[in-house]
Amino acid sequence: MGTVYGTRRPGLPRDPLMRMALAVGLVGVLLGVLFGTGVLGGGDPTPAPTVAAAAGSPTPAEPSPTEAEPPPTTEAP
Repeated sequence: MGTVYGTRRPGLPRDPLMRMALAVGLVGVLLGVLFGTGVLGGGDPTPAPTVAAAAGSPTPAEPSPTEAEPPPTTEAP
């Protein structure tokens, strides 16, 4: 037959450490589901203002044609 270490009882385990492990696991799964579905996610945060917008004056990305350097010459020195 085999060694029988104990009888199997239906219901929660009687070991207090095992009960705490089950409780912590259950709370973790519940929080994971709530964060995963977005209930506790907090929604979309508002974007932070950029430095250029805070300064009030936009800087041009490219120089204007009047500020451009003259084209290089191709003749040999």
